[in-house]
Amino acid sequence: MIQITQMEYDRLERKAEERDRLDALINNPQTAEFLSTVQAEAAHQRIRWGDAHDRGKSAENWFWLVGYLAGKCLRACITGDKHKALHHTISSAAALANWYEAIKRDETGVCIGKDADIRPIEIARFEGGSHP
Repeated sequence: MIQITQMEYDRLERKAEERDRLDALINNPQTAEFLSTVQAEAAHQRIRWGDAHDRGKSAENWFWLVGYLAGKCLRACITGDKHKALHHTISSAAALANWYEAIKRDETGVCIGKDADIRPIEIARFEGGSHP
């Protein structure tokens, strides 16, 4: 039987704990950067296009928007443009996040929200009018 000192045992135990900690870091999905970037892009899309623009989208419109953005990612991958591919992956995910929000707010059952809570400035932007 092998005997080790308490000091050696403690050292081995610390090494095992460190191995477990590193294993947990490496063998788990790393999504924090992705998710925070998607949240920022989703906010940018809402500010850029406004609530009225999103409220006008049907489920089919959302589907084709996500497909269009994913297609841009595919094209960037094919051409080897990693920077654009990453950006279009984020913009696709952000569009899905905004679609998710649209579905949550939907009271019509057809994914087109009511406009009563939209500020007039947003409606004017959607309709192509001017705003202050």
